[in-house]
Amino acid sequence: MPCSFYPSVPPYLSGLHSVVFFVIVTLIGYFFFYLDFILTSFIHRFLVRDDLRRRLTKMWTKPYEYVHRNLLFPGRLVRHFSTMIHNFKLEYLRAL
Repeated sequence: MPCSFYPSVPPYLSGLHSVVFFVIVTLIGYFFFYLDFILTSFIHRFLVRDDLRRRLTKMWTKPYEYVHRNLLFPGRLVRHFSTMIHNFKLEYLRAL
C-alpha cells in the first residue's frame, strides 16, 4: 500500500510512461529545430541577395558553422528583415 505522505504520481511520469513521454517531447523538439533550420535555409536561398547566397553555398560544407551563425545568433537575418520592412514602408509611403 503506497504511503499517503507522497502525492500520487500521474501515469505519464512513472516508469515506462516517463521514458515514452521523454522520447516524444524530444522528437517534437528535434522536429521544430529542423523545421526552423529548413525554413531559415529556404529564406536565405530564395529571398536574400546574391552575394549572401554565394557565401551561403560555401557554408553548406560547414553545417555547424551555419547553425551557429544563423540559428543561434540570427542577428544578420533579423537585420535583413528589418531593412526589408523599412524599405517596404518607404515604397508604400512613396506610392501614396
